Amino acid sequence: MNEQSPFPRSYYAPAGGLPAQSELMTGRAVFTEAYAVIPKGVMSDIVTSFLPNWSETRAWIIARPLSGFAETFSQYIMEVSPGGGS
Repeated sequence: MNEQSPFPRSYYAPAGGLPAQSELMTGRAVFTEAYAVIPKGVMSDIVTSFLPNWSETRAWIIARPLSGFAETFSQYIMEVSPGGGS
């Protein structure tokens, strides 16, 4: 995707792949009652999810309910390849 978008990218998009075994991973997530900060260095292929009934699609789950049925939201970063989807 080398086309210039008229809209500047405002969120980190994982590039995929795995870090080299020699790479020092020092990023740590920070969780509070109100928010979480997830460093971009931990968003590699090893933490992707494949969703049921979705083809050619990977998801990085960045927020999910932690307890109880009242918390029914989740947030994802999705990578859908051409021809993929639900």
